[in-house]
Amino acid sequence: MNDDLEFSSGLSESERSVRAMALEDRFSRRVVGKSWLDFLDKSHDVRSRITHSPSGMVYVFLATPHGYTRKDRQAELGNRCFVARGKSSPKEKVIGLATEQYTPGKKGFSFDLIHLYKPDWSDKDQELMDKMQAELGYFVDPRMTNTEEDEYPAQAKGAISS
Repeated sequence: MNDDLEFSSGLSESERSVRAMALEDRFSRRVVGKSWLDFLDKSHDVRSRITHSPSGMVYVFLATPHGYTRKDRQAELGNRCFVARGKSSPKEKVIGLATEQYTPGKKGFSFDLIHLYKPDWSDKDQELMDKMQAELGYFVDPRMTNTEEDEYPAQAKGAISS
């Protein structure tokens, strides 16, 4: 909007998220980046995804339709990160990234970032997570997929190197 940046969840929240992502090594960033792009391409069919980085960091991706309020999107992302934390035990950190569904030619989009750090997981947390899943359906019956990525990709055929 008018070439200004808007930080709706506060700069410190965004900064913690970015710093945690910056700790990823190159290989992990490539794996997470490919998962993010794949998710965006499928964002009209898949609302959210949990991705586990090779480094052990847990990511939650969320894409909502254009017109969905940022306040509602941030609340949903926070809830989904909480559920992902419970499902990914003993992982303590979850990074949440949210944006609008990808629509080619549609101008403008926004991002929301959440950094959830919860080292302890109590019975009360488990009870709340179970309630969220029952009421909101977050990651209740996930479709699990595994991908493989070579740390050092093979050289493409026909490529010239010197």
